Amino acid sequence: MSRRMLLLSIRARLFRAFPLLVFFCLGIALSGGLPGWCAEAPATSQLIIYHAGSLTAAFKSIEAAFVAEHPEITIVDKAYGAVDLARRVTTGGEAADIFATADDENIDVLLKPKYATYTIRFGQSRMVLVYRSDDANPAAKVDAIADPRTAFEVAANPPSIPDAVPAWATYLAQPGVTIGGSDPAGDPSGYRALMVMQLAEKYYGKPGLYEALHRNYTFSAPAGSAAPDYRFVYESNALAMARTDAHVRLARLPAEIDLSDASKDELYAQATVTIPGLAKTDPPVTLKGERVTWGVTMMNGARNPANAIAFLRFLLTPDRGVALQRVAGPPPIVPAVVSKEDDGKLPAELRPLVAVQP
Repeated sequence: MSRRMLLLSIRARLFRAFPLLVFFCLGIALSGGLPGWCAEAPATSQLIIYHAGSLTAAFKSIEAAFVAEHPEITIVDKAYGAVDLARRVTTGGEAADIFATADDENIDVLLKPKYATYTIRFGQSRMVLVYRSDDANPAAKVDAIADPRTAFEVAANPPSIPDAVPAWATYLAQPGVTIGGSDPAGDPSGYRALMVMQLAEKYYGKPGLYEALHRNYTFSAPAGSAAPDYRFVYESNALAMARTDAHVRLARLPAEIDLSDASKDELYAQATVTIPGLAKTDPPVTLKGERVTWGVTMMNGARNPANAIAFLRFLLTPDRGVALQRVAGPPPIVPAVVSKEDDGKLPAELRPLVAVQP
């Protein structure tokens, strides 16, 4: 047999065998396993994004716009409490390209240096008090919680939000009042709620106030129980709630309490919350209060680093991700910032889009 005839014969046999190979790989995949040589078959380019639940609205629109520009990329999007996210992508072994958290400190404390190299701070907000105008619990005193001189108008530009009255913490500390929230061990909004309570005790000079507020705090209410009377929520997310529910109300807290002012970080740091380590055998981690800031990074073990950098460029570009985030919240930090230490570790493609924090 000539060489040409031999090659044609081999190609014909491979062509006849290909459907069986595909069928075999599919069967193995459906049964829960997949040989490496099957897994390496060509696939659509991916990008795996793990982000805080508070970023869901923003990332939904940003991811859609990004894919419109990069139709060859398929995004796998997963949202959880940011500390739970950190557990999943570290001790849990889950693959992620992008990690975006409601607390930039999660990257610095929980991921660096093994799992991440740099932290980009790209969003900001404050903690506000959220309640419902139709709350039927007389102990909650929702009609008296906000300064009546300022009407709440979510449709105004900017929204009109009253201050909480000076006695707000006393009202929330009363027996029979419930303060809802998330688990501090898994979500920054949970431990930030506790920090707000600690700062309120210091600001008002009322020993025991934190303990009284903490007693009323719940994050695991039984199914069928009444909704909590109050919550401490990021203002950007609270406004989104108010735009879809006419009974939702917001009241702002003093700047010394609401974690909104970077110049007060030294004060905020007096509030601390200790959470379990990422693994069951890890020591507890103590987190300090600081301004509410969202952070993002590319994981050191990213499977799709080029796609991750492209997404970060899109996220941080003023007329793309920044513009979409400005609509959905949280309010963007423009330009996004990195520490002096992290500046030299950034991919070159991202450096023009960020500023170095003084």
